[in-house]
Amino acid sequence: MEKIFALLGTVLIVLVTYLASNSREKIQWKSVGLAFLGQFILAFFLIKTPIWIGVEWISVALAGY
Repeated sequence: MEKIFALLGTVLIVLVTYLASNSREKIQWKSVGLAFLGQFILAFFLIKTPIWIGVEWISVALAGY
C-alpha cells in the first residue's frame, strides 16, 4: 500500500505542475521520463545493493552520531 501511495503522490505532483504550467506544450516529456527512470535506478541500487552500507555510513557521519 505504501508503494501505491508513493506512486500516486508522484503522479499527483506531475499533474499539479502540468496544470500550473503556463506553457504546457513546451514540456519535454522525454526528459521527465528519463529523470524518473534515473531516480528509480538510483533508488534500486541504493536499496538492493551493498552501496547502501556506504551511504548509511556517510549519513551517520554527517549527522554526528
